[in-house]
Amino acid sequence: MTPGILVLDNGSDNIIWSTNTSRPAQGPVLVAQLLDSGNLVVRDTLTDDGNFLWQSFDYPSDTLLPGMKLGKDFETGLEILRIIVNLEDIHKMAQLSSIELDHAWNGVRFSGVPNLSPNSIFRYRLVFNDKEVYYSYDLINSSVISRLMLSQNGVLQRWTWPVGRSQGWVLYLTTPTDNCDTYSLCGAYGTCLNKFAPKDSNAWANTDWSNGCVRKTPLDCYNNRSDGFLMYSHVKLPDTRNSWFNVSMTLE
Repeated sequence: MTPGILVLDNGSDNIIWSTNTSRPAQGPVLVAQLLDSGNLVVRDTLTDDGNFLWQSFDYPSDTLLPGMKLGKDFETGLEILRIIVNLEDIHKMAQLSSIELDHAWNGVRFSGVPNLSPNSIFRYRLVFNDKEVYYSYDLINSSVISRLMLSQNGVLQRWTWPVGRSQGWVLYLTTPTDNCDTYSLCGAYGTCLNKFAPKDSNAWANTDWSNGCVRKTPLDCYNNRSDGFLMYSHVKLPDTRNSWFNVSMTLE
């Protein structure tokens, strides 16, 4: 076994689980340590600069703890883009569900998550530079413990535990907040805006909005000078996974 690999076996030399590392250990003595942050790390005794051989924070399950990153390291290629929840059996990989940060970052928060705002409990941020891009959060108030968890039904939940003032976890916020946040539930645009109508009015009346909306009048940009753009506020940006952006633009 390569030095620096943490292994869990069944007592009969059959490996059930093991860590991996992309670099060799520097010291003769290796340590597996559970940090106060909840991060289980494998490190050598000669280095204590946070450059671990392996850390559990790189492999989240259903929970994002303070200090964990959700994103991608461009230098190492490590991608932590999903929080994964096992619905039934941890060994049945086909039965995993996941949530990704599909909401667009608008400079203040992820669009579509209005209850994510500056508060006195935790501080969140999106970091984007030449080396990495990630979302993370840190606790501001040391008297409150907080964690972000993805439930088995796909609801992202923020839980808090006020130290000394509570006997359990308290639900702080959730997303999605209602059915309108369900991706593509009402077609590509989410609702029928001005100048649009349901594509299938009968299905729409029976609460089936999946066919979405169509224009009441087809566009005629060349012959009809009345065609133009309408401004809407308080709406979510569309799916931006395949879009481009200008890094020099600011909110100003």
